[in-house]
Amino acid sequence: DVHWSSVTSLEATNQDGGGLSCCGDSGSKIDSVPCIIRQTHKGKTWYSAFTTLNNLTFYARFVTDLRLALDFLAVLMEIRQRIIAHGMSYIQHVACNEVATVLQEHGLQQQDISLSFRVGLRWMGFTLDTPKTRHLECALEAWRAFG
Repeated sequence: DVHWSSVTSLEATNQDGGGLSCCGDSGSKIDSVPCIIRQTHKGKTWYSAFTTLNNLTFYARFVTDLRLALDFLAVLMEIRQRIIAHGMSYIQHVACNEVATVLQEHGLQQQDISLSFRVGLRWMGFTLDTPKTRHLECALEAWRAFG
């Protein structure tokens, strides 16, 4: 029996002793709000980071260590910010390179964080999501088609 919920007001302390907060609702995937999803399974809590950029959602793998999930969230946010810096009209040209560059700068490979992607289409008050894929090129193709 799996219980899903989003962490809607998560407070954690980073290594500097400063606070880090993450707010959001995983159901609505607000573009500007990154978040940590919490899943409880057989009494064990798992966390996964995600962030959304214009209906394209980036997910990291589920981990039991909240600090690792927060590290993954920082990586996802850096990827997001770098893509935004180029302008959304260039997303298809820069996204793959920025993902690879940020992962390399953090000493990670895609399989370490198990990046996956999903595109959401808002229609008549609902969000219709594509299946998750590990291939950014496929997600970008769907993003362009829905755009």
